[in-house]
Amino acid sequence: MKSRLKSIAMALVALTLAFQNILAKDVPMSAIVNPDGSVKSGAERLASPMEPIALVNESGEAIFTTVDDIEGQITHMLVIDGKLYVGGLFEKADRRVVNNVAVWDGTKWSGLGKGVDGIVKAMCAMGKDLVVAGDFSYVNKSDDAPGIEANRIARWDGKKWNTFAKLNIDREIFALAYDGKTLYIGGNFKKLEGKTDAASVAMWDGKGWKPVGGSKFDKTVLAMTCVGKTLYVGGFFTTIGDEPASNVAMWDGKAWSEVGKRGIDNTVKALANDGKNVYAAGGFFKAGDGTEMKGLGMWDGTKWSPVGGGVDGEVYSINCIDGKVYVAGNISNVGGKKTYQVGVWDGKEWSGVPEVIYAQFKTAVLFGGALHIGGSTSDTKEENLKGNILKFTGSAYEGLAK
Repeated sequence: MKSRLKSIAMALVALTLAFQNILAKDVPMSAIVNPDGSVKSGAERLASPMEPIALVNESGEAIFTTVDDIEGQITHMLVIDGKLYVGGLFEKADRRVVNNVAVWDGTKWSGLGKGVDGIVKAMCAMGKDLVVAGDFSYVNKSDDAPGIEANRIARWDGKKWNTFAKLNIDREIFALAYDGKTLYIGGNFKKLEGKTDAASVAMWDGKGWKPVGGSKFDKTVLAMTCVGKTLYVGGFFTTIGDEPASNVAMWDGKAWSEVGKRGIDNTVKALANDGKNVYAAGGFFKAGDGTEMKGLGMWDGTKWSPVGGGVDGEVYSINCIDGKVYVAGNISNVGGKKTYQVGVWDGKEWSGVPEVIYAQFKTAVLFGGALHIGGSTSDTKEENLKGNILKFTGSAYEGLAK
C-alpha cells in the first residue's frame, strides 16, 4: 500500500513539473487532449482562460488563432444567389478544412463538402450552381473518404459535388464560361480522349465533351466570357487554324473570328461582361487598330476603346456587378488616380483603395453592398487583416471575422 501511495505521489510531482514546463512555452494539442478527444486529467487548467497558452500541433503550427478567415491564397471570387464563393489554394476557412474552395454567406464560412484536392484556377456560375476547374483529381476527398474522381472540373449544386462525363484532356484548364445552355472550358490542352483535336477550347453540351468549331488555337486560352450565345476568349495566341487571331477571339455558334482589327497587342488574362460590353484585361497597351487602352479595354460589339484612361500595371481579374467594373492586379493607379492593386470603374470615373502593407490582392467583387477583396494578407502587420479576404467600407478595411 505504501509503495502504491509513493508511486502516485511521484507521478503527481512529475505531472506538476511537466505542466509548469508546458506553461513556459507553446503547448502541443496532444499534451491537452487524448486521442479520443477527451481532456487529459489535470490539463483543464492549461486550457483555462486564466492560463493563456498558445496551442500548436506537432509541427509547431498554431491551432487556435485570432484569424478566422481563409488560411492561404484566394485567386477567384464569385457571387451566386446571394453568396460569395472563393477559390484558390488554401486548406481552411474559419479553422475548418475546406480544401481550396469555400462559401461566405455574410455571417460565416462553410465548406463545399470536402472541397477539391488541388488549386482552383477557374470558376463560373451554371445557373445557381458553381463550376470549378483547376489542378485537381478528386472532389470530396478526405483522410477517411476516397472522394469522387473529377479530372480538373466539377460542379457544386448547393448540396453535393457532381462530375461531368469523364474529361480526358492532356493538359490544363484555365478558363470557364456558361451561356445558359453550353459550358465552355479553355486552357492549353490539345486533344480530347487522346484523339479528338480540341486545341485550347472545348464544350460540354449536356451529354459529352466536344471541340468548338474545330478549335485549333496555336497557343493558350486564359479567359472566357459569354454575351448571349456569343463566346469570347482571350489569352496568348496568334491563329485559330489558318485564320489570324491576336490574343482575343469570338465564337458565334458557327465560326471563329478575331475581335476587332488585329485583336489586341499582348496577352489577355481576364474577360468579363456587363450584359452588353466585353471587358478585357492583361498586359497589353493597344488594340490591333492602334487604339491605346493600357491594361484594360472595352469591346462594344463594334470597336475597342479605353476605359477611363486605363490602368497602370497588369490586371489579373475583372468582375462586373451592378453596372460597375472591379479590377485587381499589379496596378498602382487607375485613370491617373493612385490606388493599391484594386480599381472600381462606375462608368464615368475610377476610384481606388488605400494600401495594406505587404498584402497581395488578386480579385475584387461587390458583395452585400461592400467591396470585398481577396488575395494574400498573411504578411501584413495588422493582425485583424490577416484573413486573406477583406471588406472595404469606403474609408477602412475590415476582416470578415471579428
